[in-house]
Amino acid sequence: MTAPDRRVLATVLVVALVLAGAVAFLGSDDGSELPNNSTAIQQTVSDRVANLESYRVTMVQSVTYGDTTQRVRMRLAYESGRYNLTYLETPAGRQPIFLANQTTQWYYDTGEDVVRRRPRNQSRSTNLLVRITESLFDHRNVTYDGSETIEGTETVQLSYSQYDRTISLAVGGKEASLLTAPDSEIGNASTRIWIDAQRRLPVRARTTATHGNETVVRTVRLTNVSLGVDVPDERFAAPPVEGVPIVTEQHPDVTRYHTRAALARNASGSLVTAAVPDSFEFSYGLRVHEANGTTVSQVYSDGISRLGVIRTDPQITDDAVDPNTTVAGRPAEFERQYVHYGHGRVRWRCGDDEYFVSAPVDVALSKEQLIEVAASVGCPDETGSD
Repeated sequence: MTAPDRRVLATVLVVALVLAGAVAFLGSDDGSELPNNSTAIQQTVSDRVANLESYRVTMVQSVTYGDTTQRVRMRLAYESGRYNLTYLETPAGRQPIFLANQTTQWYYDTGEDVVRRRPRNQSRSTNLLVRITESLFDHRNVTYDGSETIEGTETVQLSYSQYDRTISLAVGGKEASLLTAPDSEIGNASTRIWIDAQRRLPVRARTTATHGNETVVRTVRLTNVSLGVDVPDERFAAPPVEGVPIVTEQHPDVTRYHTRAALARNASGSLVTAAVPDSFEFSYGLRVHEANGTTVSQVYSDGISRLGVIRTDPQITDDAVDPNTTVAGRPAEFERQYVHYGHGRVRWRCGDDEYFVSAPVDVALSKEQLIEVAASVGCPDETGSD
């Protein structure tokens, strides 16, 4: 969702090429028929999901590269504009919980052992299946690939062959759609979506991509699907965890800039410079302002993948960093972000600012390469970076 509200799901790619030719149909649970062209299927599924009043579902996400598989399993319940998203299994063993209704969102932060409460973003649906479906369909060049029975379920298949991912990353308690994936060696990526022909719901999506000599397979499955069920009110009871501090936050003011010069004019403090790979160019910037500070993010892209460089007002104290490396002679922490599988980040503090560089590790960048990018940022106010 990628994340939970943070859009923990990596978005897969491309929509809307209708195959020419005759139209066949598969039955649906309301007695109507599901056509065999991609545009009509996407519209039918989107309408179906948007009209769901309640459901329970288990979502399983896995990424396999080489001999390594990382898996996240979560339970999602929705009823009448309220949702509960609970992580049941993560590589790090943590189990964050997200709750939301029409006005308020709660997040149990397992790392800090606090509940964060803030006004809900009214522009985003509380129906998380709507957001999942949008992320699957918000692309070009989708084709219809016929039908298949998987695990006793009749499905239709859509596919596309380009690749793009945007991961919503929580940085210093703030939210920004930032970064992704690998370097310019990425290629030969394809995505396939299986849609339950009776229920008109996506039940599986699989992306296979080549990174250099490594093949990476990312799979999302929806299981234990129950539609139109009564969900107990206690599932939505707030706060999601009793006996821990509650931190009240305001919804951040997020502004997007399409040029680095525009971002620099509106940034809080100077804009840092990072030595990103030569194939990357500035794509866009984000300024996220909250009562307790401002985050400025630079997003670079090589046309396929994105890389984020972040500067924020301090959210950590010097002794909150668990140092396992150094940046510009300062203690720094490299950590893996379990919700985003192999993604990692380096964070460190210089004077009145906190810095992050984030990228996939072991798939796109090694830990050492990520630390090198961090080192190129260093402590700008002390080294004279612009």
